[in-house]
Amino acid sequence: MTAAMHYTTESEVLKQNGVPEWFQDAKFGIFIHWGIYSIPAYGDEWYARAMYNGDKHWAMTQGYDKGKPTIKEHHIKKYGPLEIFGYKNFIDMWDITKYNPDEWIDLFEKAGAKYVMPVGIHHDSFALYQSDITPWNSVNKGLGTDKFGWKVTNGQGRDLIKELKEAAKRKGMYFGISNHLAENATWIPHMDEYDTNPDKGNDPYETRMLYGSHLTKEEEAERWLSMTNEIIDKYHPDMTYFDAALSNNTFQFVKKEFAAHYYNSALENNPNGVLFFYKFGAFEEGEAVLDVERGQLKDIRTLPWQTDTSISAKSWGYIEEDIYRNADFFISSLIDIVSKNGNLLLNIGPKADGSISEEVKQILLEIGEWLNINGEAIYNTRPWIKFGEGVTIPGSYYSDSGLEFTEGDIRFTKSKSDSTFYILPLVKPTKDTLCIQTLKSDVLDIQNVCEIILLDGNIRLEYKQTQSGLEINLPLDWNLRLKSAYAMKVNLKA
Repeated sequence: MTAAMHYTTESEVLKQNGVPEWFQDAKFGIFIHWGIYSIPAYGDEWYARAMYNGDKHWAMTQGYDKGKPTIKEHHIKKYGPLEIFGYKNFIDMWDITKYNPDEWIDLFEKAGAKYVMPVGIHHDSFALYQSDITPWNSVNKGLGTDKFGWKVTNGQGRDLIKELKEAAKRKGMYFGISNHLAENATWIPHMDEYDTNPDKGNDPYETRMLYGSHLTKEEEAERWLSMTNEIIDKYHPDMTYFDAALSNNTFQFVKKEFAAHYYNSALENNPNGVLFFYKFGAFEEGEAVLDVERGQLKDIRTLPWQTDTSISAKSWGYIEEDIYRNADFFISSLIDIVSKNGNLLLNIGPKADGSISEEVKQILLEIGEWLNINGEAIYNTRPWIKFGEGVTIPGSYYSDSGLEFTEGDIRFTKSKSDSTFYILPLVKPTKDTLCIQTLKSDVLDIQNVCEIILLDGNIRLEYKQTQSGLEINLPLDWNLRLKSAYAMKVNLKA
């Protein structure tokens, strides 16, 4: 649409926003879960829910943390009774002196990320930005100053989102804000014996706004819309992300009002276009961009989409004794996702003080090293006529924990000009010859191939087409050179 046009809540009008070219070119972004839940650093980012209702945290349900206390048991033992130390009391402990947004962005740039998206407000409804609607935000509670805490209302704290956006823009990086507020009112257990269901007539610090208590469905929807539009109007993000609750009937009408407001705002404030993500049918295809959490797709999707997953196995936010998956896993996953017209949004969980663990840094830097060599086969590409070949078929929602690619798993991408396509085996080779069964004569006319080049070292490779497929001879030093997935460029005749 042009600036002279206007979006409405009608589906066919919303679909005219499309998916910005920059997103389709970017391929790789960084997701950030950092909040109050990072302070206890135990269980996972659902700490605020499980400390009251006693649920097992997610890692326990997946076979991790056997024999460990539940979050509620841990909390009571370490911090005392819930009626004395509630979730809000953690704010008194939140020292963010090591938060340096420029250092974060420098790391993400070295990792090869083209966009970054922090969670601006999680299910706990504490905002990492300045809000005129909720007092439960980093600025109002004085974070980053000498005077901070849950009872503080000085308005002198740091706007953590604004600072990170400014750092990202200085590096030319696209910036988004993730919004998980829709879960809040039904996520926090409202219990009279604790602090989560305060008396409406005796709530001087407006605790009910943190815990989402005493809200009707209509009030819940209106609060979500006003706070979501506030984020758009104040920060003009290039993208925004919503978690699963937006598919609930509570938000049936207001979510379309948001979409129209966001797309209209972008006409003036985001010249390269905006997008937002949805799950579980919360929007119709084409109104927004599909997101698959901790999972992937089995084939090429015509419309662009995204996987979001975490660098750690047990939690999205920082916890002690988490398990980190290696860089090779995420490189192979990125290739698979891109070959099917998707992007990878990789989550990290900084520590409460704002520092990023050395384990996370190392994984990100290794991904960046690989992209420095092979990024031509990832960035600015589009799916080829087939995504690839091999026996490994990724699953969908929450299935990537068991994902393991094999030597026969190969993926394809192509340049936007169609002059080049890329062959990307997903794991380190075990022999000096590679046979791509897909590339038989009925799919690839060998006479149209000018050359095949290994991107690692820019080495021209020998090849031949047989009845079995396209056979490519790897360089003599392949066993030393190729440590993980790798990429080959096939230049075609005009």
